[in-house]
Amino acid sequence: MERTESAPASVAQRESVLLISLDSCRYDTFASARLRHLPAVGPLHRAEAPGHFTYASHAAMWVGFTPGVASSHRPWLNPKGGRVFRLGNAGFARPGSDDAFSLEGASIVEGFSRQGYRTIGTGAVGWFNRDTPTGRLLTDAFDAFWFSGAT
Repeated sequence: MERTESAPASVAQRESVLLISLDSCRYDTFASARLRHLPAVGPLHRAEAPGHFTYASHAAMWVGFTPGVASSHRPWLNPKGGRVFRLGNAGFARPGSDDAFSLEGASIVEGFSRQGYRTIGTGAVGWFNRDTPTGRLLTDAFDAFWFSGAT
């Protein structure tokens, strides 16, 4: 679906959703990188992760807690004002909150799958190694997941 003029601006309607997590990437290094096409995606923000290490951050993101900028008053940029991904029955939306996607399932990955999206992921750090129980916990909900190893 593409957004139409009749759809409220606060409702995200997309044919495809892309969530990129650049773990352990320093903001200053990333901001100075010459990434030719990335600026077309949107502005760069210095967001704080929902956890202090890879597993905690990704486990939190999988249930809808995305990185955010606490000083911002903009929904999606500050998840306390409106989440990009909200799981049904996972807490309550604040009155007037501006959530983009409402999903049902144990994770946002499962929620998108239930809505007919094909879910694909990749990761390089050991937490995503599908040969381990923890790696399977993070990756089993994906339709396809590639663990490249610590490259």
